[in-house]
Amino acid sequence: MQSGKKTHETLFDLFIIGGGPASLTAAIYATRACLKTAFIEKEYPGGKLNKTQSIENYPGYLENLGPDLAEKMLKQALDNEVQQFWGEVIDLKKEGGEWRVYSENKVYRSKTVLIASGMKERVLDIPNVKEYYGKGVSYCAICDGNLYKGKNVVVVGGGNSAVEEAIYLSDITSKVNLVHRRNEFRADAVSVKKMKSINNIIVNTPYIPTEVKVENEVVRGLIIKGENEKLIEGDCVFFYVGLIPESSFLSSLNLERDEGGFIKVNENMRTSEEGLYAAGDIISKGLRQVVTAISDGATAAIAIKNYLNSLDEPN
Repeated sequence: MQSGKKTHETLFDLFIIGGGPASLTAAIYATRACLKTAFIEKEYPGGKLNKTQSIENYPGYLENLGPDLAEKMLKQALDNEVQQFWGEVIDLKKEGGEWRVYSENKVYRSKTVLIASGMKERVLDIPNVKEYYGKGVSYCAICDGNLYKGKNVVVVGGGNSAVEEAIYLSDITSKVNLVHRRNEFRADAVSVKKMKSINNIIVNTPYIPTEVKVENEVVRGLIIKGENEKLIEGDCVFFYVGLIPESSFLSSLNLERDEGGFIKVNENMRTSEEGLYAAGDIISKGLRQVVTAISDGATAAIAIKNYLNSLDEPN
């Protein structure tokens, strides 16, 4: 046991790392299967749903607000008596036949663990990105967009997140400049068509960001380079240039992963370690959507229930 950390008295059947759709779905299924279940989240439960204004491809909803869906998922989980903890997980180990989940100041014990920690934003290695995060550099339009009402902003990226958030920002700001390194977009064709039809969105392709422009410690825009180099003026730069697995707490384990660092699982969401499962955006797979995360969570919970039942069976 790491010194200075208090161990929680409960031995859980299932402890879930993360609070997104995969986590909350697994928690609901697990508690309904009478498993003593808890999850830990370092931010507000719901994961990337809280940073998504609308989800237009979720079955049953023509248009759905991400935070609203997150809130309903959380309520359903808590109504099923899932225990919720706040904190950042810093380590995960198996000790004495039990899994130990280490947060900053507490240790949680469990028979099984589900890793559903999702992904975090990729940070471009160009001047002033890290230094001005929260001061003119953002990764969340729904969080920070209203701060720039009536102003000019820049959005960087070519996927669904970049295009959808550019559309969202066009209703708030005076002008949106979208920068993408290719002429073709990875985003859905319907979303791209909608974006290009909006008068106050200007598309800049193919350009590569080279520097967040700062004058007198204030963000003034983004320097981009293509056939020529130019400055796009803006009061904030929103980056959507990809995501990487949220997995720094897994350094003590030798899990099988793909070349991108995502966890390999079998059809039951089990990792290469017995009693350890993974679900949602953290796993190696081709499609990362809310609906696939929900499916992963349900699959994992059922597999964990069956695994725990097998431990109780006589040899």
